[in-house]
Amino acid sequence: MHTLGPTNSAPAVRRSSRLGAWFLAFAPAFYLPAVALNAGVIAPLLAQQGVGQRAFVDLSRDLMDVIQTAWIPFHASLYVATAIIPIAVVLGVRGMMLPAARGWRLGALFSSGVAIPLVVVYSVLDVRAISFTTPTLGEDPFYAVANVLGYVVFGLTLVGLGCLAVILITTRWRPVLGWILAVGAALFLVVTVIAPLYTPPFVTALIACPLGVGLLRVPRRLREQSDTAVSTAF
Repeated sequence: MHTLGPTNSAPAVRRSSRLGAWFLAFAPAFYLPAVALNAGVIAPLLAQQGVGQRAFVDLSRDLMDVIQTAWIPFHASLYVATAIIPIAVVLGVRGMMLPAARGWRLGALFSSGVAIPLVVVYSVLDVRAISFTTPTLGEDPFYAVANVLGYVVFGLTLVGLGCLAVILITTRWRPVLGWILAVGAALFLVVTVIAPLYTPPFVTALIACPLGVGLLRVPRRLREQSDTAVSTAF
C-alpha cells in the first residue's frame, strides 16, 4: 500500500479538467451557427420554393440543390457542436480520481470516448449522402446509417453527461444540481430510445451548460482533493 500525493502532472490535469468544464459551459454557443443557418438561410430558401420547413429526410433532390450551399456549413457546424460535448466530458473527468466517483468517471470516459470516433463516421456518411439520387434524402442508404449513428452518438453523449452529473452527487460538490441534471439526462435518454425524432441535438448542450458551470464553481480545495486523492499502487 502506497499513498500517492501530487505529481508533476497535477497542474496539467487541473487545466484539462477546467478546460473541459469551460467547453461544457459554452456548449450552447457551438450550436448557434447551425441555428442561424437553419433559420436565416435554409428556411427562407425553402419558403421561396413554396414549401415550409420540413424534416430533412423528406428533402427531394431538387430542394437539396437549392439549399446545398447552406447545407454544408450548417452540418459542418453541427458536427463540431456534436463532438465538442463528449470531448469536453473526457477532458473534464480525466483528472477526477476520488474513489467514490471512480465507476462513474469510467462510465463517462467510456461513453464519451466511444461517441467521439462515431461522430467522425457519422459526419463522413452524412457528407457522402449530399449527392443522393434517391427520391428523398431519407431513402439514401448513407444518410439512413448516418441518421442511426447520430442517435447513437446523442445517446452516448447523454450517458456521459449523466455520469458526470452523478459525480457531482457522489462527491457532494453540487448534489442538488447533479440530481437535476442526472434525472434530466436519463429522461431524455428514454425519450431518445422511444421517440428519437422528439429529441433535438441541442438538448445535450442544455444539460452540458449548467453542468459545466457547476464544475467551474466547485471550490478549489475540493478540486485539489481529486488531484491528490489517496490511491493504492498495483
